[in-house]
Amino acid sequence: MRKALLGVAFAGLLVGGFYLVEAARYPRGTPAQPGPGLFPLLVGVLFLLSAAAVGVESVLSRKDHSVDRP
Repeated sequence: MRKALLGVAFAGLLVGGFYLVEAARYPRGTPAQPGPGLFPLLVGVLFLLSAAAVGVESVLSRKDHSVDRP
């Protein structure tokens, strides 16, 4: 299960990085008047942080996340 979580984290980092690169093409505006690129930029950063957290959690977890099947 640990390898699967690492794979999900890696895929999330790739997708989040691509999303962030594409979001950087839009103008961000200023703090007083945010542009159309501010929200996609924030979503991309949150996506990357979430994927990194999944990766760190899977590496640091000592318990095997196995699923009991009936």
